[in-house]
Amino acid sequence: MIRLENMLKACHYQISEGNDYLWKCFGENVMSLDFNSDLSDKLSNCVTIVFDKITHEVYTIECWPYECSVFRYVQPEYLERYNQEYTNLYLNREMATDETKYVDVTDEDTILHIAELCILEGDCKQFENGDVIINMDLEDDVLIALSLEAHRKNITLNDLIVQILKNKIDELNAEVKG
Repeated sequence: MIRLENMLKACHYQISEGNDYLWKCFGENVMSLDFNSDLSDKLSNCVTIVFDKITHEVYTIECWPYECSVFRYVQPEYLERYNQEYTNLYLNREMATDETKYVDVTDEDTILHIAELCILEGDCKQFENGDVIINMDLEDDVLIALSLEAHRKNITLNDLIVQILKNKIDELNAEVKG
């Protein structure tokens, strides 16, 4: 579960405003906070969170980087009620604006990383295709071996690990189908 403290840290405490949240799907004592970062005179990035003022549980996170898709995370246990609120209000859940669709993010680490990038850099395009962050705890000898292999192939360690994971997933899918 994402807590208010996690979001404050990810957005470097750059709060620009806060309001009571008027939708009823999360109950009473709900508030929204906006975090803004002006990276130049022309562009502004925003992260909006909706959270419980008493428990500090974060219900939704929306990241609005300039000239990029709008990323949205909804706590899974509230997703059905959130979707129902969209229906009740006759809104299209897929659209952030008239021209921009939401990119739904289901992984907590990924949305926290996107929020931080949105505030600090404004460039979140790498996540538009559904990429996620996977935390890995590798032994030193494994990390060194993988680094050397990536060097031999003239690719990044990250690219090598993605290749390995994709190959293993393809292999497992073939076993299931076969």
